[in-house]
Amino acid sequence: MTTTETGPTRLGEATIAEFAAGLRGTAVRPGDEDYDRERSIWNGAHDRHPAVISRCAGVADVIRTVDLARSEGLPLAVRSGGHSIPGFSTVDDGIVACRRSVGDTRADTGVGPFSRSW
Repeated sequence: MTTTETGPTRLGEATIAEFAAGLRGTAVRPGDEDYDRERSIWNGAHDRHPAVISRCAGVADVIRTVDLARSEGLPLAVRSGGHSIPGFSTVDDGIVACRRSVGDTRADTGVGPFSRSW
């Protein structure tokens, strides 16, 4: 497995606004009323603070979220149930693609040798 180290990156307000405008779901950011609820996972040992949480409403939102992470060089965590013991369903200073409300959706990220379909 290849790991890429990234430093804290702040997404610009215009970038987030453009991203959010193209979602059917919603984008949750630090400072939003439901940010703390949305960023938390069942395993309290992982208290991470993503730059944005994308509450995906369908495949197009998942693709848009992956594209944003890729174009901005940010780490991406994909959350379905949030039950990852080692904390893989959240990330600091990156993007969380929350699929809780998507159901059975298949999206191929097409990214390198670790491409995933979910």
